[in-house]
Amino acid sequence: MLRKFFSLILSFVIMSFVFLLCNKVEASGSVLDLHTKTKIYSSNDEDYYDGCEDFNDYDESLPTITVLNHGLGGQYFHWSNKYNVGGGLEFAYNSHSIVEKLYQHLNGNLTIYVAKANSTLKIDKATNSIESYEYKEYKLSKISHFDYVSNANNEVEVDYLDDVSKHILILFNSEEVENSTHAIAYEEFHNVLDDISYQYKLLTGVLPRYNLIGHSRGGIINLMYATEHIYNVHSLYSIGTPYNGAVLGNIDPIMEAFGYYITDSAGNTVLNANYAGVGDIMSDQGNIN
Repeated sequence: MLRKFFSLILSFVIMSFVFLLCNKVEASGSVLDLHTKTKIYSSNDEDYYDGCEDFNDYDESLPTITVLNHGLGGQYFHWSNKYNVGGGLEFAYNSHSIVEKLYQHLNGNLTIYVAKANSTLKIDKATNSIESYEYKEYKLSKISHFDYVSNANNEVEVDYLDDVSKHILILFNSEEVENSTHAIAYEEFHNVLDDISYQYKLLTGVLPRYNLIGHSRGGIINLMYATEHIYNVHSLYSIGTPYNGAVLGNIDPIMEAFGYYITDSAGNTVLNANYAGVGDIMSDQGNIN
């Protein structure tokens, strides 16, 4: 009897130790630390997996989170939309959308979230440059499929991921406007994904594997994330992404006609800071640092 008692106590201690180990995100327990240590060029296997994952098992595992990243000037609701609903400005059911096709492909084993970044950008009119940028936070909302089908106004704000039992779909929404550079859009994107990764590992003990799908500039931002966090990304899909810029970006008169390029006080043709994002996406030398 006494032996059984001590065996139970020992089992409890071992299980508690394993539980604590696999819920430890990183040494400092911060989202920033997770972002830094999961960069491919500043990590090693021990730091990256933190003792909870087997490298080969993790590297070969299927994606657990799919992220849809819209293009310049786009919004999250463009991924699934009927233009007769809310003037095309609301997330609405569409049987042919990528959202619905994913839901059907997974036989309904899909939890849908919207992650809306919140940031501020200030333009210095005197110097025609971006004066300051600040990422603030993001808001997470959940959409049930039943409401999604029957009701366009169906988002319920939540404090954190509350269902990791199914595949997760994140509809990312940037605060960006036309003067948001690639670097700024990426700052928003990685901050949101870092926090999602942090929450996921707290809940499951392992880092998520991402399937990133991007439209236009969303594909560029996804690639920026994938090159820094290669182990986090299982697959990468791009739709209409101008990786090499656009021909129009090399024709100054056309860019000037649209107001994207302007002439400064010294008579030089320069990028209009109010359209920095357009300049980035047009150029094959976009500001991605």
